[in-house]
Amino acid sequence: MDRYENNPQTYRNKANNRIMLLPDFYNIKQIVSEGNTHTVAVRLNKQHPIYNGHFPCTPVTPGVCTLQVIKECAQEIIGYPLTTCNVASCKFVGMIIPDKHSDLAIRITLDKSEELWNCRAEVASEEAVLLKLKCTYRPK
Repeated sequence: MDRYENNPQTYRNKANNRIMLLPDFYNIKQIVSEGNTHTVAVRLNKQHPIYNGHFPCTPVTPGVCTLQVIKECAQEIIGYPLTTCNVASCKFVGMIIPDKHSDLAIRITLDKSEELWNCRAEVASEEAVLLKLKCTYRPK
């Protein structure tokens, strides 16, 4: 039995078998790897219900959702579930507005240290970097 099957806090996307916290919030279009640096092309679902509440007239991607997308991309790269154990720094440089920034490039550098994964990530639109993150993940 899959350990995520009965967990109400996760969702297994039936189409691609990925573990996702928010069903249909985004899709991974492509992953390009060069050494320990990976660029993940992501498309946000502008019609996702989360934008009805954050915020109704001017939808903005919640920061915590962006952090979750980064973690899920790292899981996809590494191949197993992770949990965040430390956030050294997280800088929201700009708002991710789904109507303007539905296509994002997430550049993730992962370095393994014993059982931990040190992560440096940037989320960018075509115009600018929108988020910078330094954190540590461990296997779930």
